[in-house]
Amino acid sequence: MYARSRSRHSSETSKTDRIAGLFTSQPFRVFTPKELSVELGMKLQLVTTIVNRLKDEGLIERVGWGKYRLRTDASFDRETVEGVMRDFLHLSSEVLGSDIDATGIEGDDMITPLIDTYERIKDLAGESFSANILRICVNKRMEGDQARVFIRLVAGVMG
Repeated sequence: MYARSRSRHSSETSKTDRIAGLFTSQPFRVFTPKELSVELGMKLQLVTTIVNRLKDEGLIERVGWGKYRLRTDASFDRETVEGVMRDFLHLSSEVLGSDIDATGIEGDDMITPLIDTYERIKDLAGESFSANILRICVNKRMEGDQARVFIRLVAGVMG
């Protein structure tokens, strides 16, 4: 699993990952740096710096003065997302030896069903398994920053 940095204890999540995790766990919520600072018990200046970096990386977007949310459009076309979903389901099913069905993939939003499927597979086979399968499937269809942002969008803090 990719993480920017780990603190002294490997079980502790980096501050950047903690902030990114809040955005990805609540993809439609708008946050201010002050709210993040209070919720995570971190200094406001540090939170603001990290939020700006996440915005520059394309994971989040500014939606008003001092207001940010997860960037869900992030230039992912429907065909690519559907392909990742198909690949993810197929490869997971092959490795696990049982069919895994996607639910709720009708409609315009393909990201949420992929996140739900990722979480189901993570619960079934573990975070490492689901993260590695997702990374393989995304890297097959995307490159560079686009792949990293998409993986963070689906899997939360890993990227």
